[in-house]
Amino acid sequence: MAVAACLGAVCALGCGGQTCSVADYGSAGHGHFATARRALGSVLATHPQWLSTHGWVVAGHSAHAVTFRSGNDSVDVVRASGGGWDIGGVTACR
Repeated sequence: MAVAACLGAVCALGCGGQTCSVADYGSAGHGHFATARRALGSVLATHPQWLSTHGWVVAGHSAHAVTFRSGNDSVDVVRASGGGWDIGGVTACR
């Protein structure tokens, strides 16, 4: 599987015949939402290119991170040091 490290940028990579856009928000400060689900909602509200708008489920979680997935698309949300939730990264495939 291809891996992209794109700090604060958007990269495109090939994933098994698909093209994926990966945005790593890192410490860009996108967030401090009250819940991880609200952070996901903020991403979906901006309608990034290729990102699925339906069918999002929790694919993995811990006390400090939640990964939401819809098909091959994913949104990673991380707990900020202040207690809110920040967007960590977004992968959208077509």
